[in-house]
Amino acid sequence: MEKQLWLTLAYYHFCLPHDSLRTELARPQGTRGNGSPRKWRLVTPAMAAGMTDHIWSTSELLGYRVPATFLDTLDAIEHVFPPLDLTHHVS
Repeated sequence: MEKQLWLTLAYYHFCLPHDSLRTELARPQGTRGNGSPRKWRLVTPAMAAGMTDHIWSTSELLGYRVPATFLDTLDAIEHVFPPLDLTHHVS
């Protein structure tokens, strides 16, 4: 269940554009079909935070390999992710 929560949070921040974060384009862009021109640039929370420059696909998210250099720093940020108190999660 915890892994599903992390996946959901990653999807929310990297793959899902939010209307409240979108930015207006200086000049409307044409679409490939016959629809009206695109007036807004879609933005995800990770893009707004400067963590990425594009909307990730689900395949890109699931296939992302965490760099080994980051894994070596997990001890330094362990306080951000406290261990689960298993006494409250036992049925």
